[in-house]
Amino acid sequence: KIKRMRVHFVAVRKEILERYKNVLQQVGLNVVYSEPAPMCLVRVLLQKKIIKSDQKVAIINTDFNDAGIIVVDKGIVQFVRDFQLQNPTLNVAPLDLEMLRKKLLNEIKISLDFYIRQFRSEKIEELYALSFASDQDLSATLQKELEISTKKVNLQPWAKSLIPLE
Repeated sequence: KIKRMRVHFVAVRKEILERYKNVLQQVGLNVVYSEPAPMCLVRVLLQKKIIKSDQKVAIINTDFNDAGIIVVDKGIVQFVRDFQLQNPTLNVAPLDLEMLRKKLLNEIKISLDFYIRQFRSEKIEELYALSFASDQDLSATLQKELEISTKKVNLQPWAKSLIPLE
């Protein structure tokens, strides 16, 4: 039996990484390790036992303008896609909540369809919706429309412990 291994390559321009490192050093922090945000997020979710390492899950991270999807298989990031829901720099009226949800749902469907076709993968076992908002509407909509068990993860408690709020 031939075992297959998937290798992920991640790149960042050295100048950009140095710029971030310098900013952190100016406030007295010493950078000893850096990793891409999706991998860091997955590591934290695994560590806090929010997601299980033996499942294939999708993580939806959204705010008012941008959103992203991360597909994780057995604790390893397999697919990442960021997309814009609306562009605040354009001089157009912001989308109403219902249009934002429709656009988000469409982008998630496109992403999951691509992932399943590209990676010849089975369906996603669970979906996690990350948000600072406390309502359950988005999670319920995702579960109904995508027919995938969906859990809401409220990030507000984490923000309070990490960032001093005035």
